[in-house]
Amino acid sequence: VTPENYSPLYVKDKNEAYNDSIFKVIVNNAFANYKGKMKGFELIIITCTDSETGRISEVIFDFPNFTPYATVPVSVYREIETKLIGLK
Repeated sequence: VTPENYSPLYVKDKNEAYNDSIFKVIVNNAFANYKGKMKGFELIIITCTDSETGRISEVIFDFPNFTPYATVPVSVYREIETKLIGLK
């Protein structure tokens, strides 16, 4: 359920391009064995940042359950989560 007045908050920082490329490398590496199956399907990854440390504290994955992403082992998502949370 999405609140009526919901609009996502986008935080811009000077390292955004760097962060985007690191995120893409982590995700692409984790899904290397599934690339052909995922084409054309959307995966949304939401990261929550700790306001005191500036580091990622939580990772949320969102995708429809009828896409190939639903067939990927949980260990792949855990790998992505662990690597994103470990970023400095």
